[in-house]
Amino acid sequence: MKPRNIMPGSRLRGSAILPGDKSIAHRALILSAICSGVTRINNLPISEDIEATISVFKKLGIKIKNTGKGRVIVFGKGLNGICRPRGSLYIAESGTTFRLLLGILAGQDFGVRVLAGESLSRRPMLRVTCPLRQMGAIVESRRLSHDEYPPIFINGGRLKGINYEVPVASAQVKSAILLAGLYAAGETRVIEAVKTRDHTERMLRFFKAEIKPKGNAIVIKKRKF
Repeated sequence: MKPRNIMPGSRLRGSAILPGDKSIAHRALILSAICSGVTRINNLPISEDIEATISVFKKLGIKIKNTGKGRVIVFGKGLNGICRPRGSLYIAESGTTFRLLLGILAGQDFGVRVLAGESLSRRPMLRVTCPLRQMGAIVESRRLSHDEYPPIFINGGRLKGINYEVPVASAQVKSAILLAGLYAAGETRVIEAVKTRDHTERMLRFFKAEIKPKGNAIVIKKRKF
């Protein structure tokens, strides 16, 4: 192989648009749906998981308009604006959608069965359903060994705030509890031994939720968006 001389350029010019983050996109869609008013989201990374979140909130009565090129408009109806769906909710294989949605459904005044795809149906859910039960939700699931798996039936109700120490570091579990905390009387405190990514907390603050860190805990209070 002959050697090659590579000379440095004088400078680089141009611009780049990075693809949107899927974890943030899920949360943007969910929080926009339970806020009052219109939210415009740009640079949404369209994927099967994101489509699952859009589809499920449409079935819950939220109008979501896709204007193309990763832009969507969400017409939020407030915390208690989502409606009882006709039939079950199918989440496909999106674990983020499934777990965070349970936190929202825990605060509703209706029951609904949540189904998952083949792979997601093998993923354990007890670490989410356990704290939601402590808050007052009625949860029925497919039990296997010492854990729980989809499909899951959840009937929301009058939730109460809890102090919950997450046994295994999980941003999804933390997020589900914080979302349920929006509907719970008093304070909900989530304690993390190991800090996980804080997409949900940042976006809750952006949407004006009453949330703040206290040491190794995150505290959220019931609020009407």
